Amino acid sequence: MATLSELLRGRTDLPDHDVEWLQLLVGDWQL
Repeated sequence: MATLSELLRGRTDLPDHDVEWLQLLVGDWQL
């Protein structure tokens, strides 16, 4: 199963630091 960062990198052109920030944001309600 792909990680959130892999999905975001595959579907967006966000730089890595933005992807990491989104992971932190989304991680709160994923857990």
